[in-house]
Amino acid sequence: MVKIGTIRAISSKEQIVSLSHSDTDAFVYTYYLENDCVHISIKHYENLEDTFHDIAFFTEWHTKRIHPKKIVIHTPNTLHKVLYQNGYYPKGKVYQRLLDPERLLVRDSVFDEEGYIIDQGDMSCIPFGWFDTARKGCGWIAAYNLLKANGIALNMSDVRHDLEQHALLGKVFGQEVLWLVLYLKKKGLSVNLSMPGIQGCINASHHCNTGILAYMHTRGAHYAMFSSCENGKVHFYNAEYKRKHHVEDMSSFLTQHCILHGCFIIACEKR
Repeated sequence: MVKIGTIRAISSKEQIVSLSHSDTDAFVYTYYLENDCVHISIKHYENLEDTFHDIAFFTEWHTKRIHPKKIVIHTPNTLHKVLYQNGYYPKGKVYQRLLDPERLLVRDSVFDEEGYIIDQGDMSCIPFGWFDTARKGCGWIAAYNLLKANGIALNMSDVRHDLEQHALLGKVFGQEVLWLVLYLKKKGLSVNLSMPGIQGCINASHHCNTGILAYMHTRGAHYAMFSSCENGKVHFYNAEYKRKHHVEDMSSFLTQHCILHGCFIIACEKR
C-alpha cells in the first residue's frame, strides 16, 4: 500500500511529497494551492502500475484535505494513460480533473485512501430508484468501484443514472444482474458470470484480477467489488461497511457470510 514518506516546503508556497511503496520505490511530486485548485508537478515515478495507484492516492488525499474545485497536473505525456485512467483529461498543456459534484454530499470517510467507496451505509442522501443508496445502492457502488479499478473513472452520478435506466419497480429488488453485466460490457470491460455456489466463486476468484461478488447473507442480497492479491487472497470493497484494507480468503469470507450457497461472481479480465 502507498504511504506518504515526506512532506516539506521547497518554497514559500510549494510542497514536495514522497509516496513510498518500499525503501527503494518512491513516487515524488510537488504541489501548491491556488484559488481552490491544486497544482501538481510529478518529479519521479517508477512503473506505470504503481503510478496508477499513486495518482489515485494523491488525488484522494488532496480531495479530502480541501475539496478543491479541480486538480491540475503538469507532467510529460508519458503518463497520459494512467492520468486518463484516474479521470484526468488534457486541457492545453496540462491535465486536469474536476471534483465529482456528489463528493460534497457525503462524508470523506465513505471513501478509502484511493477513492473506492467502502461505506454504503453512510450514503442515505444519495437516491437510487425509489430508494436511497444506503438501502439499495450496493450494485451501482460495486460497478463504480470495478470500473475505477480497471481504469475507467466516472462520476458517481453517471454510474447511478446509467443503472437506473432499467429500474424494475424502482429498484425494489436492488440492481438487476443482467443489466449490470450488460452495462459493464458496454463500458469496455470483459466480464462473465461464474458458476453459482461457493466452490464456483472460489474457482472464479483464482482466475480473475477483479470482479463483483454477488451473495446472499442474513440481511438479504449484496454486491461487493474485489481485487485479487498476490498471496491468493482478495481485497473486498464495501463488503463490510467502513472496513478498510479488507483482505481475506474468498472461501473463508463466503463460509462466514454466505447462506444457502447463494452466490456467484461477475469476473473481469484484466484490461
